[in-house]
Amino acid sequence: THTKHTHTHTKHTRNTHTHTQTHTQTHTHTHHRLAFSLVPRRSSPLVAEVTLGEGESAAAGTASAADLPDLYGPLMLAFTLASLLLMALQLTDTHLSDGTLVGSSLFLSFSYWLLTATLYSIIGFTLNASLRWLHVLSVSGYSLFGPCLAVLVQSAGLSGALEWTVIAALAALSALSMGLLFMVKTPDRKHGLIFAGTVFLVHFSFTLWLCVYYAYVPQANTLP
Repeated sequence: THTKHTHTHTKHTRNTHTHTQTHTQTHTHTHHRLAFSLVPRRSSPLVAEVTLGEGESAAAGTASAADLPDLYGPLMLAFTLASLLLMALQLTDTHLSDGTLVGSSLFLSFSYWLLTATLYSIIGFTLNASLRWLHVLSVSGYSLFGPCLAVLVQSAGLSGALEWTVIAALAALSALSMGLLFMVKTPDRKHGLIFAGTVFLVHFSFTLWLCVYYAYVPQANTLP
């Protein structure tokens, strides 16, 4: 009986250690992906998230564990962006109910994430890019890190020129990183440039619009 109890305790300890190690690795990978979402390069942890195996089609029904998309980080970023937008609205003394402010922030954050992921997936499918929708959802979700930082900078109250220089830099880095990633996964170079240009234009414009809109328009007590 004592031996059996010791074996059970040892097994439980190993399972706890394995769970803790897996949890730590997940957070470490998330931090790496956050950092690389602002680093435009052809090889990064985000590129691995959308890479298909050799000879594997985008419609393949199975995927290895390493190829599974990470949606934990993007989901947290969507909620974070909504929280930062709510904070920006409150800092401008917008005279609207808390329910309206929260609902507007959540709607804008999640609708942008889901709609752009769908748009990029359609473009990628049209241009024969090696991308799955869930992988695009993961990458576009991590790209929200740029807008999160931009809204945070805008809310910090820096001097005008410095503030918008930093915001534009964050918007450009975030958009370039995602655009380059999708370009690499597009077989035809010309199509890849078109894909990257579209992604850059959409994401860069959204980030700047976000900061301008939530910095000045709420003062007139108007919301989307």
